Formats: sequence, structure tokens, C-alpha cells
Amino acid sequence: MEPKGRKKTAASGRSLTERENVEKALAESARRYRDLLENSGTRVVIVDRSGRYLRVNQGAASVLGKTEEEVVGKSMFDLLPRDTAQRCLDFRLFVDLSTAI
Repeated sequence: MEPKGRKKTAASGRSLTERENVEKALAESARRYRDLLENSGTRVVIVDRSGRYLRVNQGAASVLGKTEEEVVGKSMFDLLPRDTAQRCLDFRLFVDLSTAI
């Protein structure tokens, strides 16, 4: 008899190994992405359609006189002159990843 509120879970060794392999591959992919972002030799910003910074590398943050942490989550309108932010949004070099799949 199981204690109240506890469920028994069973898993095969194979499914655990497959999960570990997937987790390792995901971690490696994330590491390569971070390395590419930080070592690209160029300024990289990723923003959403409203102009909110989702990710920036150190090169891009330094141009704004900020750290990466100070930029991510802010809007272009928070950090740039209004007309510059609007021109950036109007330029629309954004890729909607949800429709690319």
C-alpha cells in the first residue's frame, strides 16, 4: 500500500538512457549557441516584434553602455531615442520562428 499522495513511477533503463542522451545533446546545443553568440565578433541582438530585447551579446550591450542583464527584458524604446527605436522596428528584419517550422 502506498502512502497518501505518492505515486509509483516505473521506467526502463533504456528510456532513462535515451532521456540522458537527449539532455546531453540539448546542453551541448545550448553551449554552442552561447559560444556562437559571444564569440561571433559582431553585435548580436534578438528582439521580439514589439522591440523587447530577448537576448544580446556583450558587444551589443556595450554599445548601449549597459550590461547584458541591464538590456534583456527592456524595450528598444527604453534604451534608444524614440525615432531610432521606431526606425529599427519599421525595418522589420525579424524572423518569426513559430512560422518557420
